[in-house]
Amino acid sequence: MFAGRIVLAAIAVLLQSSFVSAKVTLPALVSDGMVLQQKAPVQVWGWARDGEKVTVSFRGQSHTVETREGQWSVMLKPLDPGGPFELTVAGENRIVLKDVFVGDVWVCSGQSNMEWPLARAFEPKADIEAPADPALRTFNVGRQLASSPQRDVAGKWEGAAPDTRGQFSAVGFYFGRALRQARKVPIGLIHTSWGGTPAEAWTSRPVLQAWGMPEAAFAALAPPSAAAKEAFDRQVAAWTAAGRPQGSFDDPGVAETAQGWARPELAARDWKPLALPQPWERIGPELQVDGAVWFRREVNVPPSWAGRALELHLGAIDDWDTSYFNGVKVGSTGNETPNFWAAPRRYQVPASAVKAGRAVLAVRVWDHGGDGGFTGPAGDMWLAPAGGAASERIALSGEWRFRAERTRPSAPTPPGLNQNLPSVLYNGMLAPLVPYTIKGATWYQGESNTGRSGQYRSLLSAMIRGWRSDWHQSDLPFLIVQLAPYQAIQAEPVESGWAALREAQWQLSKELPNVG
Repeated sequence: MFAGRIVLAAIAVLLQSSFVSAKVTLPALVSDGMVLQQKAPVQVWGWARDGEKVTVSFRGQSHTVETREGQWSVMLKPLDPGGPFELTVAGENRIVLKDVFVGDVWVCSGQSNMEWPLARAFEPKADIEAPADPALRTFNVGRQLASSPQRDVAGKWEGAAPDTRGQFSAVGFYFGRALRQARKVPIGLIHTSWGGTPAEAWTSRPVLQAWGMPEAAFAALAPPSAAAKEAFDRQVAAWTAAGRPQGSFDDPGVAETAQGWARPELAARDWKPLALPQPWERIGPELQVDGAVWFRREVNVPPSWAGRALELHLGAIDDWDTSYFNGVKVGSTGNETPNFWAAPRRYQVPASAVKAGRAVLAVRVWDHGGDGGFTGPAGDMWLAPAGGAASERIALSGEWRFRAERTRPSAPTPPGLNQNLPSVLYNGMLAPLVPYTIKGATWYQGESNTGRSGQYRSLLSAMIRGWRSDWHQSDLPFLIVQLAPYQAIQAEPVESGWAALREAQWQLSKELPNVG
């Protein structure tokens, strides 16, 4: 569902960078409200016609340079913190940037851990509604995939105010606020992340090649062949001719034939069994579909639970769900939730709905495209009294029963890039940031590399050294947020890919200098 937005963003950047007019133009990062790095040489760059002289003026400094091959850049001498100021860029046209601050600038990157917005954090209301702090600012990098390094991104600088804080990265916001309090200088956060992505996607191709990734891994970065495009066009034509139009596939609501499927008294003998968690496409040809599928499971409620509120945990569900306990709707997750396809479902069952004995869980899942259904992990599927001990939980992984409500065959998958391929996010969402002087980087990622913890240790080491080389800072501070226990807490030690990856993160922090 993000494909359209990605394409539009890519087209916008392409249009911006594919030609050079006589006018001076600037990258998105060099704009109103930006934060420049203190106490270090700071690069300001942009584009203009060859031979055009461009002058950058800021806080008593003035530097003039001639445009070569369509690009120009100047280096400001180290700056003291403060702001807001104005910065002027003048060539054949004159650009005045306002509300420019000088302080510390950090890149905040990773997967959904870093992407998760403050609005979805734990009890964020007071933090969101606190008085505005114009000297704490974020730049949210727009999503962009690329097979080679790009020179610009989409995005804008925004200050921390009640109407903007909710869309700050939650981890980035709390980190930046703590820095504001400790450093007493303006703080700029360049937030570039993408949920569910592996570290390879954020690492440059030369670094991955030196690390040992085989050339075959980069084959998908090549433009699709004419034959592949023609084959895809034929698939789409056949799919459309069958009455399944491309484009939006919004949920029209529960079909008339499925009314009452959440009721506990429903006879569901004709519903088919399956084991959860797993995407429903893995079950067989009959569920190579998108749309609505219902799932049911019976549980036996202990007498001691009667009249008590319960916690229902279902793990991640791709894409949307509405969940019921004994016919009572207890929660739903839709497109209002960032990264809804990967968000863990955690719902409260009201005490009034809880009686001893047989109870029925029913979950209606709507899938827009790609895999659909329960994606786990298994350890995060359970039912228990609210605030109860782990020993009281009823595990919900295992056998459920399902029935399709309204579905259509899955749409053809277009050839080309996806966000999990090596270097595509580095090319589109990190390389364009490199000219910008920064203080350091924070990294919250790892779920997509669990199961490969030994490899991850050397891969992340290579990525860090690659970023440091790009920014020409061999000791660039790099802070790793160790994986939090997303899965159920185990009472006794067990083998765990998550634990092994945490250890790899910790070991790496001891091996490389200035990594914490």
